[in-house]
Amino acid sequence: MGHIFKTGQFKGSSIEQAFLTRYAELKNFIKWARKQDNLTGIVKQFNRLEKIISDKKLITHSCSSTGCGRPAEFLSMLGNSPQPYFWCDKHEPWESRAIKRKISFKFASNLSTKTEQRFFCKVLHKALGVKRVTKKNADSFFYN
Repeated sequence: MGHIFKTGQFKGSSIEQAFLTRYAELKNFIKWARKQDNLTGIVKQFNRLEKIISDKKLITHSCSSTGCGRPAEFLSMLGNSPQPYFWCDKHEPWESRAIKRKISFKFASNLSTKTEQRFFCKVLHKALGVKRVTKKNADSFFYN
């Protein structure tokens, strides 16, 4: 549905695929594209995808704190474990020294470094059960 990259580092990928698999690199590309007069369409598509991500109720887990049951608003991971832990706004991670800081589900506003962006993509894939992001899967994720 969106732009298909014909050249460069995302060649052959849709913007939706790049968003879900290589967000850090795509965000850097968009930063550059904002300065180019002929790339306003792809910048608009990127902004639309960020809005869709922010508006979607992507993860419907409960807080990992024993007995809480409140809806999770944040996630964290223990070391390099692919298993995310989910937290409400009231509870903190169990082992704060071992778990990376809590990251809000509000995708665009909280990811400042490439490490955080890659981390979030990894966790998002795990939480959604995504193993391979094809164009069809990416379109389905964003538009269904």
